[in-house]
Amino acid sequence: MDFTIQESPVDMARYDKQTDQRYKEAFLKAVTNQIPIHFPNQGGTSFYKDLVFGAEEMEDGEFQDAVRQSDYFYQDFDGDGLPELTVNTRGTCVLKYYPREDKVELYHQKGEGWNLLGKGQMVAEFTEYTEGTTELFYCYEDSGREFCLRDVLTRLWDGWESIYRISLDGCPEMEVEEWEAYKAMLEGDFSLVEDDRWGSLQSNYEDSLEEGDGRCGWSYFLMDFNQDRVKELVVRLYREGVNNTASFYYDKGKIKMWGTYHSADSHGYALPLANGRMLSVYWYQDTKVWWIKRLDSQCREIKEGSYSTGEIRETSDSMDESGESPDSKKTGAGEAKKNDYQFLDYYHDGTRCGDLINLSEEEWGKVEEWIESLQIPEEVWKPCSVFTPKRDRPDVPGVG
Repeated sequence: MDFTIQESPVDMARYDKQTDQRYKEAFLKAVTNQIPIHFPNQGGTSFYKDLVFGAEEMEDGEFQDAVRQSDYFYQDFDGDGLPELTVNTRGTCVLKYYPREDKVELYHQKGEGWNLLGKGQMVAEFTEYTEGTTELFYCYEDSGREFCLRDVLTRLWDGWESIYRISLDGCPEMEVEEWEAYKAMLEGDFSLVEDDRWGSLQSNYEDSLEEGDGRCGWSYFLMDFNQDRVKELVVRLYREGVNNTASFYYDKGKIKMWGTYHSADSHGYALPLANGRMLSVYWYQDTKVWWIKRLDSQCREIKEGSYSTGEIRETSDSMDESGESPDSKKTGAGEAKKNDYQFLDYYHDGTRCGDLINLSEEEWGKVEEWIESLQIPEEVWKPCSVFTPKRDRPDVPGVG
């Protein structure tokens, strides 16, 4: 792997002053939305503003200011002796001009964080947080091949230990075969998933492309949930709300799903937690239950504990002389309701351990704070928009 910056000079025998003016006028019109940008080998066009992440929320004047402040390079990117325009407005785009057809084409695109390093080279810096560990890593791309240089910082009693690893195709601590399967999914081929719900995933992916003008708006992260030293994949379909994640693991050439995926049941959902556990939530009327689960080596969910809250009715026997119960509200003659908080522990094999334990309101508040602290930080989620959608994506079952 050659990390040195490589440049390719423009062939001045083919690029005179008149050609220079024509190229630059075309590129300027493209990045200022005066002409559309063509997509290679798939037809269709898009304006530059539609390619910029988050630009749909900008006014025209704000977008033009962002373009003026963008980093850009005007040099030969693909080694053909003619210049391409590499412009970075919330993500790097390489634009190529074809004077015979008088059109500007999107030659290459990467998401936020990626920058030009030289001819055919891109580099990006990311940070990933896991329990007790901060992982800094650089993704390097050279002519379509991706490598990852990762610096893992682990806290020891006498300071920090730093370990460096280099891997092929952007995913350390995974076999190339596993990452290639995950990567194919992130590029839009969900037929690899050994689950009847793959068609629903494919449909959601196509909807995201349509909403994002050809870019997937999902996000993802990798974490070792079952402690087998291989990371599993979690995909988030949209940022807000619940029932919005799908979780996958690789097993003998197949991709399998675990956890709740985009459930139509409005009374339950599942979320990955930053400590490598899963949170399953169920509620109905006045009852709400949280289960903390872990994965075993076969990615089966094992209960570790459950926390529940609800409202219980008290009869007149438990009320004071005024006819009301402390910490309750009156609902009718001789009845009142009060909040009830409980905890249930489980053995290592997931079987119930003992009876329900009553919690105070203060103890329940600490449980809520603890679970809130385990939510996956936003910076951990990586954009799926960095993956170019496969042209030969499978049709949605029953539609295409």
